[in-house]
Amino acid sequence: MNSHLRKRLEKCSTLPTLPAVAIRIVELCRKQDVDLRKLAEAIGQDPVLCARVLKVVNSAFHCFPRQIETLSHAVAILGIDAVQTIALAFSLVRGMRCNEVQGFDFQAFWRRSLFSAVSAQCLAKWTKMRNEEVLFLAGLMQDIGMLFLRELAPKGYGELFLQSSGSHR
Repeated sequence: MNSHLRKRLEKCSTLPTLPAVAIRIVELCRKQDVDLRKLAEAIGQDPVLCARVLKVVNSAFHCFPRQIETLSHAVAILGIDAVQTIALAFSLVRGMRCNEVQGFDFQAFWRRSLFSAVSAQCLAKWTKMRNEEVLFLAGLMQDIGMLFLRELAPKGYGELFLQSSGSHR
């Protein structure tokens, strides 16, 4: 990484911090004996995060015959790693949302991140690879640099983003 860019990133005071709910989720997930009920209760403290977890568990990827309606059931299905990943990634994206950059579409960013994460997880299952959750996380976080560039150089990155029409090239 360019040393000038690294210094700017390290000194950037506008990068988001995790909200208390995300910190609590991480704390619960780090314990040896994770209490899924407490984890579901922590997620339930943030209605938007709660909706996001339920949306992921009820996505076409899981194909359940009926809708999952409780957080405790969703947490049990998704697993600890996936729930932690969703909480962290969603909190990070939501935390950066306040400083809008012309042309940057958070909905499209989040949609692409989730699509990539679920695709990586599907490929892991299909190829019988272990660590599906690690691949899910890799897919989810692959474009995280876009958020940091958007934060460090909003004017220049906004113009570049508009010129690219959202293309990664």
